Amino acid sequence: MNRLSIRFITIPIILAAAFLAAPAHAYCPSIGASSHYSNLDCYLDASSFDPITYTSGASMPSDVYLEGESYCINLMCEPGYVLPDPVAMISCDDMGNWGFSAGSTCVELDCTGAPPPATGYEIDTCSGTTAGSTCMVSCTVGYSGSPNPIACHAGQWGAPAGCTPAICEENEYVLNHICTACPAGSANESGDDATGADTACIATLCGENEYVLNHVCTACPAGSTNESGDDATGADTACIATLCGENEYVLNHVCTACPAGSVHPEGDYATGNDTNCTDTFCGANQYVLNHSCTPCAAGSTNAGGDNATGSDTSCTATLCSENEYVFENTCLECAAGSTNASGDNATGSDTNCTATLCGENEYVLNHACTACVAGSTNTAGDDATGGDTSCSPILCGENQHVVNHICSDCPAGSDHPAGDDATGSDTNCTDTFCGANQYVVNHICTDCPAGSTNPAGDNATGSDTNCNPTLCNTNEYVSDHICIPCDPGSTRTSGDDATGSDTTCDPTYCSADQYVSDHTCLECQAGSTNSEGDDATGSDTTCDPTYCSADQYVSNHTCLPCADGSTRIAGDDATGADTSCTPVTEDSPDGCSCRSTGGQKPGFIFLFLIIGIAVLRLRRPV
Repeated sequence: MNRLSIRFITIPIILAAAFLAAPAHAYCPSIGASSHYSNLDCYLDASSFDPITYTSGASMPSDVYLEGESYCINLMCEPGYVLPDPVAMISCDDMGNWGFSAGSTCVELDCTGAPPPATGYEIDTCSGTTAGSTCMVSCTVGYSGSPNPIACHAGQWGAPAGCTPAICEENEYVLNHICTACPAGSANESGDDATGADTACIATLCGENEYVLNHVCTACPAGSTNESGDDATGADTACIATLCGENEYVLNHVCTACPAGSVHPEGDYATGNDTNCTDTFCGANQYVLNHSCTPCAAGSTNAGGDNATGSDTSCTATLCSENEYVFENTCLECAAGSTNASGDNATGSDTNCTATLCGENEYVLNHACTACVAGSTNTAGDDATGGDTSCSPILCGENQHVVNHICSDCPAGSDHPAGDDATGSDTNCTDTFCGANQYVVNHICTDCPAGSTNPAGDNATGSDTNCNPTLCNTNEYVSDHICIPCDPGSTRTSGDDATGSDTTCDPTYCSADQYVSDHTCLECQAGSTNSEGDDATGSDTTCDPTYCSADQYVSNHTCLPCADGSTRIAGDDATGADTSCTPVTEDSPDGCSCRSTGGQKPGFIFLFLIIGIAVLRLRRPV
């Protein structure tokens, strides 16, 4: 093949490669409202005659694409913005970026002069008049609020906001456009507008029985009065205290007449604390009759102190006490050795006393029947009007002791000799204490049953006691009331009562995959098995190793199937080390299928390979 033919073949290939390698089209983004253009005419390329016009900064339609060679002219800015260069233009380059010529960006206009005045607002300091400058704003007198600063934007000052007319609250009035608190002692309804004319508060006039205190109408203290009309805006005033008359007292700041039977001097101030009238109290042996103190009748008495202001009272007839008698309306004591029942009325006739005869276990002491000393006795009939007599002591018998001067039988299980004097101090019987392994039954020391124990010291005089049964520990059994250890390989729960019948231990049977070693059930070695039921009380046993079948291998003492395409003969011992399967050689034509299905190289690699060979051949010398 000659060189010309090679060129005809190579050039189309190069053109095709160049076409495939050419970069993609890059489109410029839409020009949004942030550019502040109000109008612009865009041409798709240098040969375009009819522009696409956009107004008010609207985004470009999605079906029109501005790319390399596109440009826009006749740029106009929104109100408040100016274009430095009226003939400026912007263009879209091949990389999808906008290119702006000098003076093609809209510039925000500055403000002219200070902000105009606004009702209710006062312009304070300003940072300038250029775009973005701010002025501080405050509320004028008569207005309130927290206004925000205003800013210069697009050649115009923003309008202030935040101040509202001040409306006075209750008890406030307008003074020079300021809400001012009413003078003390005056009032005003809410709602006065501080932006209007001055207003005034109305003075408060106090009512009847009120006085002025710190410009406030205050109720007169209880017990005092005052006429109405005091002006609360003026000086403090005072109420007049009420004075009580003779035989009157103050009750809750009111002058009140004294109760009948009491008196009180005049002059109490009703504004003060409550006062009291002085009650009349009757003397001893007087009683109240119609609020007057009257003497008691003969033979009757009354304690002094009856209050004549209260209800009528009465005297009490004198009733003689026990061993007293009446003589001329007076109670007198009976003669020594004689008695009289209580209740003789001293207002009646005279009475007499009766001689006293002592009862059983009493004796005469100074003409009085006196109880025998505890532990002694005496027959009845001693005459108390005669001379003194005496009682005889009691002596206790065998197995008796003194308790509170009484001969009492010893408690069961104790004893004591005869002869204790019951008039003396208490005595004690001797208790019986049981020995070791004995217990109390009906106050008798008794041997414990076989298989139980009890420490020495139980008191036979007390309640019945018990021996403690011996409870066998875990893996012990009862034999002839004794706890015996179980034979190796057998068990028994704790708690067998040694006082009861003989018990036996239970042989231990191993679970599946366990074997007996020294009478203990142990787990089989990994990879071996054993059926359940080995008796741990017998001889040692063993586990049987597991042998793998054909096409199985050992992994962690477990027979697992070989993977597809591998094999292994039967007989691997699962108790030994891990084994592996042997791959099977494939003789079929499909053995190379893995190569035939490998990934294909991209077609463009072959294309560049052909191009490279062609370029090398063109560069050979002719």
